[in-house]
Amino acid sequence: MKHNLTFKLTATAILSTMALITFLIESLFPAFIIPGARFGLANVFILLALILLGAKEACFVFLVKILLGSILSGNLSSMMYSLPSGVASFILQAFLVKKCSNMFTLTAISAVSAVLNSVLQNVVYVIVTSTPSLFLYLPYLVLLGFIAGITVGITCYLIIKFLPQKLIDKLSFEGELDEGQKR
Repeated sequence: MKHNLTFKLTATAILSTMALITFLIESLFPAFIIPGARFGLANVFILLALILLGAKEACFVFLVKILLGSILSGNLSSMMYSLPSGVASFILQAFLVKKCSNMFTLTAISAVSAVLNSVLQNVVYVIVTSTPSLFLYLPYLVLLGFIAGITVGITCYLIIKFLPQKLIDKLSFEGELDEGQKR
């Protein structure tokens, strides 16, 4: 069955919208336990895009979430912390999904990237504010990041498990485009 590029583009747009809406809803609530800690449920849609659509599409979903989410939530300073840590976390996650998915579960990949994100956000915050004492939050942020990563990974696994195989086949795209699809 040939894959439809329009279907893949539509799926990317839907996942981007869902990630953005989830990010905006989550931004309405106060930080979880300690300053700056969020549950990161919008990352479910980034991980889904990475698994089902590929790295380019997942990167687009990630950028929509961070850039538009920061603008629409009126919290542009969050972009300063989220973008560098998110890029590093996304690169690690994409690498692990592509090269190591036979060694690590989806939940483990999500947890590792969430911990990296928490650590890097804390480092950026300490650098920007010149407040080294904020490193005291690091163990708690790592623990919360680990829990959030596990939650995102399990949620993603369950969504993929219950998606109809026909939809997964239509979304998964590994081959070259034929001439008709290039237009």
